Amino acid sequence: MTSQRFLVPLGCGFLCLPVSVSAAEPAPPAETRFGNASGAGTGGPAAPQTLEPVVVTAERLPAEASRNPFSVTVIEKETLEHSPSARLDDLLRMEIPGFSLFRRSSSRVAHPTAQGVSLRNLGPNGAGRTLVLLDGTPLNDPFFGSVPWQRLPADSLERVFVTRGGGAGLYGNAALGGTIQMQTREVSGTSLETALEAGSHGSFGQSLLGSLHGETVSLSGFAQHLKTDGYHVIRADQRGPVDRRANSSMDLFQGRMTWQAADRTRLEFSTSAFDEDRGNGTPWTRNSTRGQDVSAVLVQEFPQSQGELRVQGFYQNRDFSSTFSSVNSGRTVETPALDQFSVPASSVGGSLAWSQQWAEHHRLLAGMDFRWVEGETNERFRYVENRFTRLRAAGGDQSFVGVFLEDTWEAAPGVQVVAGGRVDSIRRFDGFRRENDARTGMSLLDERFADQDDVEANGRLGFIAQVTDTLKARTSVATAFRQPTLNELYRPFRVGNEITEANADLRTEHLTVFEAGLDWEPEESFTFSLTGFANRLKDAVGNVTVGEGPGTFTPGGFVPEGGVLRQRRNVDRVEVMGVEASMRWQPLAEWRFGLDGIYSSTEIWRFREEPELVGKRLEQSPAVAVAASVRWQPVDSWMFTVQGRFTGSQYEDDRNTLKLDSYFTIDAGIDYRIRENLSLSLRVENLFNSTWETGRTEVGLVSTGMPRMVSLEARCQF
Repeated sequence: MTSQRFLVPLGCGFLCLPVSVSAAEPAPPAETRFGNASGAGTGGPAAPQTLEPVVVTAERLPAEASRNPFSVTVIEKETLEHSPSARLDDLLRMEIPGFSLFRRSSSRVAHPTAQGVSLRNLGPNGAGRTLVLLDGTPLNDPFFGSVPWQRLPADSLERVFVTRGGGAGLYGNAALGGTIQMQTREVSGTSLETALEAGSHGSFGQSLLGSLHGETVSLSGFAQHLKTDGYHVIRADQRGPVDRRANSSMDLFQGRMTWQAADRTRLEFSTSAFDEDRGNGTPWTRNSTRGQDVSAVLVQEFPQSQGELRVQGFYQNRDFSSTFSSVNSGRTVETPALDQFSVPASSVGGSLAWSQQWAEHHRLLAGMDFRWVEGETNERFRYVENRFTRLRAAGGDQSFVGVFLEDTWEAAPGVQVVAGGRVDSIRRFDGFRRENDARTGMSLLDERFADQDDVEANGRLGFIAQVTDTLKARTSVATAFRQPTLNELYRPFRVGNEITEANADLRTEHLTVFEAGLDWEPEESFTFSLTGFANRLKDAVGNVTVGEGPGTFTPGGFVPEGGVLRQRRNVDRVEVMGVEASMRWQPLAEWRFGLDGIYSSTEIWRFREEPELVGKRLEQSPAVAVAASVRWQPVDSWMFTVQGRFTGSQYEDDRNTLKLDSYFTIDAGIDYRIRENLSLSLRVENLFNSTWETGRTEVGLVSTGMPRMVSLEARCQF
């Protein structure tokens, strides 16, 4: 495993001041995986040389990797290329034990609305509480808040930064529990790379990456097609005639142009489009997502003042559709239950950031950002006598405008303080819910929800000190917030006989997080870090059980026997506390070992509406997760990787009655470079074909995870 463990803030960019270095004592690389810095020069001391100043960047990406007090993991290109995990979300599960989607399912089969990200078990839900960005542009769905992970192939990325527990920091709303920031792979010169993959369960993939570089203009493009026949998601002994494999297919295109307009002026334009179709395991249940993204960035450097201005804008467009059904106990008959035939959503946003060295020991980052979101769900429901009898439309708009300021202060040699804050103006408006008779068009319900305006003030403070030559101590405190998504506010959904209702009266979530840790590097080949954290989450949005079938409820309608009705509601107070540890060891040049683990306690401390839930663990939150890896590269052309993950038991529901057992799985990979431009990769995920539970219903129906998956990839460069 080649992921780097650094402690850095989510901002302040990259800063290099003018320095002098001696040829006899070269500075080590800024980022080394196992401290493999080059040795001293062979000649005598040379005259010091003053390097050209390199200015800061205002990109709000992690900076100066080993000197800052906020927890970041950097996953480098080598890991992204050689991991046995073929999907990025599965790779992140192995690299970051506290990473999870709403459920345990891989993005190969997970419903798109359940692909929101959780870090450190901070109350997983479908929307997630983590901001995900690609080259500074948000990828969280404007309506759902979830992330389309299949449209993020690992081999199109240069590196991934995962920040845990940083709070709102420099990003505001969606970054409640942290951020995942990805950088598009940089291709030098004019080149073409193609990859072809085939595997078990009818899996097939092909991709093309090309670049064209001129004196001032560079162009690059990435295209990919993926398909899989998938696998059965219902446990083998419970399947019936209606059960099918959960399959998927996806087409993706990404294009980028960089124009060096002047020596210190750069323009970047990016565009992407994806088209994804999924079968959810029965003949009736399917979903599809169409998306387009456009972004533009202007970067202006001011080397004389060691400053940089970065202006960025983006546009997102999404259209989603999904069908839901109910199935009888023998799984012989499937009945349509809900047809969300159109869920359009769009988002426009941007940011302006200025980074500047100030005085001798301060570095400032200041700016503003905004985002406007609109979306609605259009659906057919109440299936009677072989037809849907009702139509429903619900949705609304949200806007976010924030300003931020952060100072990084070198208080003393080996001591750094980071202090920052932001203020956000939030508006929720034009919310509605309408229901009509499908045959006559007669209005049955016409609700307009009151507009809401709010102002949020948040900040963070961090401290890190070099205690000894090999030991660093750090501590930080931060606050953050998250507005409920349009999905949580307005869109109901159904999985089998389990119905979840929306709630337009949801309040804003608020988080306070404290963490402290130690980082020990007794030698270049060994690093160890230990971090304790405590989160207090107020008004957490959760799926709360409000009724059981058979019966008719408002809202929710009819719930059949064995079914359950849940509604999204605010839980007054949740406490998430724990500890995480990370170790990296390279005893020999050809051997690398990694071990990561997290233990967390997630508990509902106060819930006035449902006092019986006080003391319960949050659903989908395992107490323990551990990941380990071994990589052996006996010669340059061969690489062998084995990685394993243990995940503890967790609960499927808010009442802690549906328990999912713990599981352990192992992946393995072999990479062989035939020639400089030709390589083969063999991946085996779930090597021993373990069976683990990913879901459980009130009537005992169990969903299971991915069986053994074998794939072979050939990659050629021109």
